[in-house]
Amino acid sequence: MQNNTAQIDRFLRSVAPNHSTHKEIILFASGCTPSVQTVSRMAVAWNIPHITYVGTDESLGNKVEFSILTRLSYNMNVFAKFYVDVFDAFEWTDIANIYDEDEYLPNLVGTSLQVSVTEMHLY
Repeated sequence: MQNNTAQIDRFLRSVAPNHSTHKEIILFASGCTPSVQTVSRMAVAWNIPHITYVGTDESLGNKVEFSILTRLSYNMNVFAKFYVDVFDAFEWTDIANIYDEDEYLPNLVGTSLQVSVTEMHLY
C-alpha cells in the first residue's frame, strides 16, 4: 500500500499543489476495508472527499476518524440488522454464528454480526 499511497500523493500534488483549497478533487476508491481505511485517512489529511462502493466494516462508520468518507453500499450493521429481522420473523432464539477466522470476508461478516447482535442486546 505504501507505493500506492506515494503514487496517489504525487498525482494529487501534480494536479492540485494545495489539496485543501481544491474542492473539485474527489477520490473514488474501492478495495478491501484496510485499503479503504488507508485511502480515507489520506483523504482526511488532504481534506478531499472519499467515495467508495465498498467498505462494509463497521469501523468505517466512525465519523471522527473517517469524517469525509461516503460509502455507497450497505454496512455490516445493516447486514446484521437484516439477519436479526429474519431471526425475529421466524422466532429463532438459538443461533450459532460459525465462520472461518482465517478467511477475510467470512471473518468480517462473522465478527461484525456478533458485535452488532451483542451491541443491540438481542441474543
